[in-house]
Amino acid sequence: MALMAIAISCSKDDDDPQPNVENIELSFSGDTQILEVPQGLLQSEDLKAQEVTAWVSLANGLSSNLAFFNPGAGATKSTELITPANGRTSASKGVVYYWHHDAYGSVAYQIRDEEDKYIFEFLLKRVGETDWFRMIYAEEQKDRSAGYMALYDVEGTAEEARQPTARWDWTRKGDLFTFKFVSANNEINLTLTVNTKTKAGSVVSSPANVKQSEIKWEANGSGSWKIFDDTGAVVEEGSWTA
Repeated sequence: MALMAIAISCSKDDDDPQPNVENIELSFSGDTQILEVPQGLLQSEDLKAQEVTAWVSLANGLSSNLAFFNPGAGATKSTELITPANGRTSASKGVVYYWHHDAYGSVAYQIRDEEDKYIFEFLLKRVGETDWFRMIYAEEQKDRSAGYMALYDVEGTAEEARQPTARWDWTRKGDLFTFKFVSANNEINLTLTVNTKTKAGSVVSSPANVKQSEIKWEANGSGSWKIFDDTGAVVEEGSWTA
């Protein structure tokens, strides 16, 4: 009986329909705001509260790039995956959409299905060239627990085109959504953690991987902040009430 139960269980698993890769999207593709904070924080006139709003807006800037992860008008579909000149493509299944973009010329949107994650790429091919270059890259675990997106400077040198100019990382654990943004040369390095139910959270700024400041806020929008020196000692702190 035990063997029969295992066999039935395996059969059911095998029969579970797998999503069509061309219908896969990033988990927040339909969201205009990825991170949400309390209204009390948004309406505060405190400078540190306004700083949080600016950092959250920077993180939410990722959503402006999601429009590229859609096939353009008149796109043609293929299953022959592209290997970009400034990246690698491992053997996997997927689909590619090709079309003409008024600003970029020949472009492609590629979706790949790896073992435990989905990969999304927006690529372009310069006029008169044969190589494709990765402009935007994103990947997300199939259970949506973690992922990241990176932007690339395809107008620079070949070496510059291999290094991301900006990167967003995210993880989900229970009600906590942690979002990290890093700019080129690590000049901006932010880690935002938000409770998706209460909207309370924190943001840590660590340019060049050195913790510079930390701001925390409560569900009602009130909060506190600290500024650190290069040794990690607190040199200034304060709070505000929403």
